[in-house]
Amino acid sequence: MRKLLAVLCLSLPLGAATTWTGGVLLDQAGADQLAAWLGEGDLVLTNVFSSGPVANGSTAFHAASDNLGRTFVLIETDLGLVGGYDPQSWGGFYNITIPDAERTAFIFNLSTAVKEAQVLGPSNSNAGQYQTVNGNAYGPVFGLGYDLGVADGSLTSGDALTYSYGAGYNTPNIFGVAFTRTQFSVVRIETYTISDVATPEPATFGLCGLALAIGAALTRKRSKQQAMPK
Repeated sequence: MRKLLAVLCLSLPLGAATTWTGGVLLDQAGADQLAAWLGEGDLVLTNVFSSGPVANGSTAFHAASDNLGRTFVLIETDLGLVGGYDPQSWGGFYNITIPDAERTAFIFNLSTAVKEAQVLGPSNSNAGQYQTVNGNAYGPVFGLGYDLGVADGSLTSGDALTYSYGAGYNTPNIFGVAFTRTQFSVVRIETYTISDVATPEPATFGLCGLALAIGAALTRKRSKQQAMPK
């Protein structure tokens, strides 16, 4: 009985790591890094778009990625694996964030473990308000720089110039290059929706502990009965 109860308790989901479904650009280290940057604990990431080795085009990106709430976008380039976190749905044209409290997007370079948040405050004509640029003619575009953008409708090329993210205008961009626009070739783009990992209620742990304690008591009682002289 005690062994059975222990097996049942161990089978409960006692805090799984960040997981992902679909796509080819994430591994466990990458998924864990995204979760750490977001700072909400473990996540469930679900791939909803992959441009594949042959580009599907910006229209396909928006058809799969729009109106789904917050997402991670990963962009495999000839310069490394980069991407961004969009706390709003893709779609429309600009996502404008006037208050600093709404500037929660960030771009990142998974190849170099660099993260750049939106610029806060009114600096540089309030450049940080430009969270994303949308529209069917564009792929994923973060910031007005573009700080990280695939504005090419065929999803085959993009560029990066710090403006709305990081330390501000003309500081090193997501590839570590300052004072110049960095152009890159796109190999693949993937979009992932984001869900929090469900954690068991505290009562679940209490019931499990109680069941194990009862099982141990029954085992001790049975052992005493067996040891008594017949």
